[in-house]
Amino acid sequence: MNSGSPIFVGGAPRSGTTLVRAILDSHPNIACGPELRISNTIAKLWRQTRELTGSTLYSYYRLSDEDLRQGFADLLWSHLKPYQINSGKPRIAEKTPSNVLQFAELHTLFPESPLIHVIRDGRDVVSSLLTMDWIDNRTGEMFDFVQDVNAASSLWVESIKSGCSMKDVKSAQGLYFEIRYEDIVHAPRKTLEGLFEFLKEPWDEQVLDFYKNKRNGLGVNETSAEQIGMPLYATSVGRWLDELDERNLAYALGLMKPVLDELGYREGSNW
Repeated sequence: MNSGSPIFVGGAPRSGTTLVRAILDSHPNIACGPELRISNTIAKLWRQTRELTGSTLYSYYRLSDEDLRQGFADLLWSHLKPYQINSGKPRIAEKTPSNVLQFAELHTLFPESPLIHVIRDGRDVVSSLLTMDWIDNRTGEMFDFVQDVNAASSLWVESIKSGCSMKDVKSAQGLYFEIRYEDIVHAPRKTLEGLFEFLKEPWDEQVLDFYKNKRNGLGVNETSAEQIGMPLYATSVGRWLDELDERNLAYALGLMKPVLDELGYREGSNW
């Protein structure tokens, strides 16, 4: 693991990625600001460009696959580097939930970058998503996954499967890490010690006091910004028990149950 490579954090929306970014940013060696929202876009564009152009880039423009990869990696770095420099810290992490959908591409662009997958009970994720009023700026309409239980459940399943698939990528061994929201709020020290051990960073008590860090107050592009200004609390664990009615729960489980079972989330109970 190269400390000079960016750390990428991703997970289904409302899984606790903002909490993880606040914790990372509280470490003296890591800067992690509000989500950039283009890291996953650049990674996706790199893949699409490679697929669409085929041999044309090399035949006519003398650009190899490696040239293309390096060009897109440099583009993303050019957006991250100024923030790192201004922070005065040696490492930078980028948290955008949808990074998880492009972990494979980000791994190819940055072969030594750590990938942190934040996982939360899908039933709680769906409960939370259905309370959001997020607008798609491209259409001016609300996203379907904040209005429809099936869309929300499908997004959670897609995010989980995409992230977990990195466990089978040989070159990503030692670079992919899963952290559960429930573990953070119930056993913060033990869980976070594991996170920073994975990142090969020394333990620092400041990470437990992330909410005292003024830089982690109300942030840009973050629905959970207000919550990260408070100490850890576990009251959101199992919220689906009160918030998902029988009909919506049935729809959600129809899509999520195999993945919930695989992850060890018990049916009919909270974590």
